[in-house]
Amino acid sequence: MRKILIISGSPRGEKSTTHQAAKFIYKAIGEGELGNDLIILKNSMNDLNSYLPEFASAEILFFLFPLYGDSLPYEMMYLLEFLHDKMDKSGAPGKKQVYALCQSGLCGHHNKIALDIIRNFAEDSGFFYAAGFPVGRGGIMNGHNLNELSRYTKNLRGGLIEFADAVKQGTEPAEKTIKKITRPSIPLPAWLYKILANMVMRESYKKRSFSKGVNIVLKRFAAIVS
Repeated sequence: MRKILIISGSPRGEKSTTHQAAKFIYKAIGEGELGNDLIILKNSMNDLNSYLPEFASAEILFFLFPLYGDSLPYEMMYLLEFLHDKMDKSGAPGKKQVYALCQSGLCGHHNKIALDIIRNFAEDSGFFYAAGFPVGRGGIMNGHNLNELSRYTKNLRGGLIEFADAVKQGTEPAEKTIKKITRPSIPLPAWLYKILANMVMRESYKKRSFSKGVNIVLKRFAAIVS
């Protein structure tokens, strides 16, 4: 079994949906086994230097974070830049593996930029970018424990358990495992999803007074295809 370090990267910390997924995978791989650890980034920002040995010794880095403005939260961007500058890159290229789970709250491919940032960080640091998981269950989960929402998180839980088993066995997760993790909780046709998503975003903008006196025509999710 390879040592895995899980980074819960939501600015909301332990109250976040992201952290619920991080806790679940941490328990699935075995809490504390072989030095496995879970870092809550919100609580660690002022003392990142003390965690450098853990980052350096981990064979797998698993970053979990929410989608903020089609990108990563500030804390995650800061961590990536910190690790890129501080970690030793003299080892064998590709030895350390990197996984990422982007908790977007919505399905579709609008989290591609965020996952590409993780990919670029990994490759530029001499690591191997193994896989990125776009997960769209934020509105349904809303910070609840995954086991409390068994109906809507069945595929996610099953996929994360299969991922943990692969890590324990020293193998890569199968394609079916990745598809299970990223499968929408409530499958919708692309055309219906776009309508509903834009309605939600339009109301969100109105609540934040972005639309006073302005007839906003949102095409935020126009690129989503089936």
